Amino acid sequence: MLRKFFTLSAIVVMALQANAIIWHCDNFNSDKMTCRINGWSGSQPSSGKLKLPSSYTNANGKTYTVNAVRKDALNDLTDVTEITIPKTIVGIGDAKLSEAGWNSTEFNNFIGCTSLVKFIVEDGNPFFTTDEYGALYYKNLNILYKVPAKMAVENGKYRIPDQCWSLTKDAFTNNSTVKELTLPSSLSIGYNGGLNKAKNIATYKIATVKSGNNLYLVDGCLIDKKGSYEGKPAFISFPCASKATSCLVPSGVYEVGPFAFANTKNLIAVDLGSAVELGTRLTHRSSVEHVTIPKTVKYAEKELFTNSPNLKEITIEAKDFICRDDFAHNCPLLSGVTSKYTIKEINQKAFMNCPSLLDFPFDAGTSWEGDSILYKSGIKKAVFKGTVCEDIFSNGNYMFTNSPDLEKIDMSAIKTGNEYMTVGMGYGKNCHNLRTFIAPDFLWFVATQDMDPAFNATNLSEIYLGTFCNKTYTPQFRYKPIGDQTEFTPSVYLALTRNKDKSKKYASMPLRNLFEGKNGAKVTPNFYCDLFDPTIYDYGNDQYDPASDANGNGENEYIASRGIYYVPGGCAENYAKVKESGRQVKQMFKLSINKEGSRMFVKTWTGESEVTNLVMVVNDSYEVSMGLKGEYDMPVPYKDVKSLLLKYKVNGMQMQTLYPKEFWTSSNSLGNGLGSSNDEFTGVEEIEEIKTVPYVIYSLAGSIASKGFGEPSVDNLSPGVYILVKGEKREKIVVK
Repeated sequence: MLRKFFTLSAIVVMALQANAIIWHCDNFNSDKMTCRINGWSGSQPSSGKLKLPSSYTNANGKTYTVNAVRKDALNDLTDVTEITIPKTIVGIGDAKLSEAGWNSTEFNNFIGCTSLVKFIVEDGNPFFTTDEYGALYYKNLNILYKVPAKMAVENGKYRIPDQCWSLTKDAFTNNSTVKELTLPSSLSIGYNGGLNKAKNIATYKIATVKSGNNLYLVDGCLIDKKGSYEGKPAFISFPCASKATSCLVPSGVYEVGPFAFANTKNLIAVDLGSAVELGTRLTHRSSVEHVTIPKTVKYAEKELFTNSPNLKEITIEAKDFICRDDFAHNCPLLSGVTSKYTIKEINQKAFMNCPSLLDFPFDAGTSWEGDSILYKSGIKKAVFKGTVCEDIFSNGNYMFTNSPDLEKIDMSAIKTGNEYMTVGMGYGKNCHNLRTFIAPDFLWFVATQDMDPAFNATNLSEIYLGTFCNKTYTPQFRYKPIGDQTEFTPSVYLALTRNKDKSKKYASMPLRNLFEGKNGAKVTPNFYCDLFDPTIYDYGNDQYDPASDANGNGENEYIASRGIYYVPGGCAENYAKVKESGRQVKQMFKLSINKEGSRMFVKTWTGESEVTNLVMVVNDSYEVSMGLKGEYDMPVPYKDVKSLLLKYKVNGMQMQTLYPKEFWTSSNSLGNGLGSSNDEFTGVEEIEEIKTVPYVIYSLAGSIASKGFGEPSVDNLSPGVYILVKGEKREKIVVK
């Protein structure tokens, strides 16, 4: 086998012979004339027997003593069966001779040496030794550094010497010969000790020794009484080859250590009991299918379930839980994640490459702090639960990139106050089945010109936006040909007026360059705008929006490079610049506000869109339901009307338009001195008049008991005497 090794440090190569292993050295000390093995390349010895060099002579004839081996310098010697360590080497990885002694678990060598049978230590080495089986130890056998992968043991049984008090983090990694392991009760195990990387260990036994009782067993599982926290027990290992199919971490265990269930062959379900802290890679390459994170958990490490090929379900019962980096990265069968509470935070690549993932607790209360969180997931519909966000709600870069089944992203329930929710670059890139994107009230596209658009190579057909910002007018919806399709006409609903009471920036809709066609694709959006006037935005003082740029380009930012604009009735003139730029402007419906004596009434006509559920709200209090062909009395005398807000649905999307007082007090072609849809439509004589008179029923104490239109209803009134006011009439009524 050949291997190449590269390092940034100075490398000196000494070739022992042609077609043999080549040693790479560094850390040359001219005073002590010592150096360190930095790696290897070339051919492994055909005999399988490898002796590490004790010296090196350079081209100038200077000889250096080799006294150390760098971390990870001697890994992947797959053909080597026997390694001899000369007496000159007194340091391997972080294991080195010193007057203060050594207590690090970072040995970091001889990993991947899958044919290794034994170590041999040259006589006179002051630091290293071996036991009778060829395992590598500290000189008095009190630290176990490495158990060879193919170490010969009788009947698969191996006993760690009683005087041994520590295992390095990879002591048993790659071992396949030990099936029954006996450990002294005084032993301290660093970072699992590689026990869950020794795939054939089925049974643990504890030998009680006088020097201490750290270790004990519960249902065959290894527990360390002290763990990483003094006096707080840690669950160390569930044996890889145990036949048990379920595991409940015992009550009182504070910490479940790293790799605790890794590489298990038969284990299916894990309940972490009352654990408070969880170590990394708990189910790495294991048979585990179901895991429950209990309410007691306060901290979980990165890569908690990374590379768990059989994991199907994760249940989170902990409050304020954080899914740290690579939480369940590369879990191909993971189909569901449930959480009793809102997950506090989800970090980088937490659920990347989980193609079976369908059920997920999307919530606005979760902070999505990282990139590629659901990259290549199986999510079909990402529908966020609603909550009020205290801080800016962040969505990282490449959130759903390359998720082939994703059809819909719905953030409509998210309430951000007056803060912007951010959407990063590549957010929905290459999601070719994604058809619908519904944004929250306030959205900020953060990708700039040198970045991937939020939706690159998209096929979105329905886009729902509220108030939004787009720095530097970067394309955020980029379309490319899909098969023979080169023409795209997405429907874009711009419902901004709903934010009028939340922020002075509510009218921000920078459509310029928002949509882009590439590689021959042509994009012509249909924009459904609910703003009475798109020019009302105060661009001069906006610190968040590019409208405040030095060139003063912001005032026309609502004009897209292509598209058709559908606007509210009576507002076409306010979109004159859109029409002047060559875009079409059509009215979604048509409207006239008229006056007869002290009365105000509204007339409506059908326009260019599917508009339903028209409701006129007068003075933020009174509501009048209207159709698309009729005349409707307002419940307040003309002189008392302060505001008119028209609510309606366009193709099912809730929108609203605020008509300012100037609109209904201006002259127009329909007369009466009031506002209207001032266009070529002349169908006044076709209106079917539906005149309704408002009524109010007062109690004798003067409070409003009921109000409405048409025939008064007393069905819900308690027995008593009331005053009915209908139009100009007042009368007393008695309810029995």
